[in-house]
Amino acid sequence: RSDIYSLGAVFYELISGAAPLKGKSALDTMRLQMTEIPASLQKFELPEKVPLSLENLIFKMMSKDPEKRQA
Repeated sequence: RSDIYSLGAVFYELISGAAPLKGKSALDTMRLQMTEIPASLQKFELPEKVPLSLENLIFKMMSKDPEKRQA
C-alpha cells in the first residue's frame, strides 16, 4: 500500500503543481508525511476546480493509516 500512497502524492503534485508536504530538509519532509495532512486542493488557484470526489480519492490514497488506503 505504500505504492498507493506514492501514486496519490504524484496525483496531488500533478494537479496542484506542488508537493503534498515539503519540509526544510529530507528528514523534515519525512516527519511531515507522518504527522501532517496536505492542504486541500481547493485552496490552490487552478484553471478549473478539482472535483471533490477526485480530491477525496487522492486523500484516501495518501491516508496515514495504510489500512484506510485502497487495496
